[in-house]
Amino acid sequence: MKLSTATLGLCISIMAVPTLASDKNYSSGAHSKPQISKPSGPRPDGAGFLRVKRNTSIGNERYDRRQWINEVNRLLSVNRTRAAVRLLEHMVQEGDVGAMVRLASVLDKGRGVDADRTRAFELYARAAELGNDGARLLVGASYARGIVVEADTDRARYWLNQAAESKRRAVRRDAKKLLENLS
Repeated sequence: MKLSTATLGLCISIMAVPTLASDKNYSSGAHSKPQISKPSGPRPDGAGFLRVKRNTSIGNERYDRRQWINEVNRLLSVNRTRAAVRLLEHMVQEGDVGAMVRLASVLDKGRGVDADRTRAFELYARAAELGNDGARLLVGASYARGIVVEADTDRARYWLNQAAESKRRAVRRDAKKLLENLS
């Protein structure tokens, strides 16, 4: 039994990454707004579009996660999915769980890029192992329904029980419904 596209879309929408707060939330002092220098000329596709003087590094570039997420959102809004995927890939390499879920969602839907449900499942599974409740729900549903992987009720129960303990009401509700259907 497989999840319908609508149900899978519902599960994916549960995990959508919200737009982050604007730069107005920066305060003065140690957490002041970063100094950004934009390269002159046309904006490159993907990595290296911003050079920021603080936070995490990706390769030899330094970046601020909030700015990268904002750029991913902008690229997706103007149908530049391939460039957004490149940015998300960099963030995933740094272990960003939110980027794992977002990239998995893009690959699962296949909008603007070739659909790769196997890679999407791998990213959801990695995010689930790192504690993302929405990813736990999707991994459990995949094992319960046999989507991408063979149906395995023991693994499905494990992940759905993890999701059922979520702080997010919608994730808890959906996990409990899927657990009832397994019985």
